[in-house]
Amino acid sequence: MQDPADFAEVRGVSEGLENRLTAAVREADSLDDLYTRLKTKRYPHARLRRLVLDAALGFPAELPMPPYLHVLGARKAALPRLKQASLPAATALADLARTGPEASKISRLHNKAVDFSSLCREKIQPMGLAFTAKPVVI
Repeated sequence: MQDPADFAEVRGVSEGLENRLTAAVREADSLDDLYTRLKTKRYPHARLRRLVLDAALGFPAELPMPPYLHVLGARKAALPRLKQASLPAATALADLARTGPEASKISRLHNKAVDFSSLCREKIQPMGLAFTAKPVVI
């Protein structure tokens, strides 16, 4: 539960949508009901789903690109090319998070999104997978 001013700081909010989101959150009794209360001809359903997720995760309106390359999978022969990248590159998010304050902030947001996703699965996954998942190397 947030005030409209807090929702105004969320990515994707504009044109008074924070007021509509505040009212819908207070009245909805399910996620589908929340989307129904938010839906208008002006806002596509996909935008509203992104908005609700960003609000739940607390993603700021200005979300910069990560200042690193987080490799989730690669061919074994291609891994040495990471040394030539213009940004810090690694397969471990924890290593990338230590490359600077902006990288730390972005990695925490990434971890929050992965944890939220883990909770929404049929079989709930453990928290912290963004930092512990191994890359796929073929």
